[in-house]
Amino acid sequence: MFGAVLALFGTVSALWITGLSLNIVSILGAIIGIGIVAKNGILVLDYYQQLRAQGVELVEGLVQAGQRRLRPVLMTSLAAALGMLPLAYGVGTGAQMLQPLGVAVIGALIISVLLSLIATPVVYFLMASVHQRLFEKREKRVERGYWTRRSG
Repeated sequence: MFGAVLALFGTVSALWITGLSLNIVSILGAIIGIGIVAKNGILVLDYYQQLRAQGVELVEGLVQAGQRRLRPVLMTSLAAALGMLPLAYGVGTGAQMLQPLGVAVIGALIISVLLSLIATPVVYFLMASVHQRLFEKREKRVERGYWTRRSG
């Protein structure tokens, strides 16, 4: 989810830098970028869940997942960005119509790969910490008898 925000930021930034307009083709590029970024996030967090099942701690698991999945994330994003370069250049007859698509995808991938390998684990860590605190408070209330079941 957080990767989608980063991808949209990258898309809008790339379109602004290149001076291209936001249109239906560039929105399609943003959707493609969001899909690739979401896949990358799932790849990292899925490996993290495997590590957690093996008993690795939260922070250590996030660091190991980021290190272990760095190469597949970079390969996927680099291949997609390089594949969009001809579109981004707008070379050929009628290619300028699809130029915003290439720029949008490249912008989404560049920004999100740079930030998502750092930001996604940090956001996941913060959410897990909040969840753990809420769960501990609930357990304390149950132990004190604040929440009891009534039978009858």
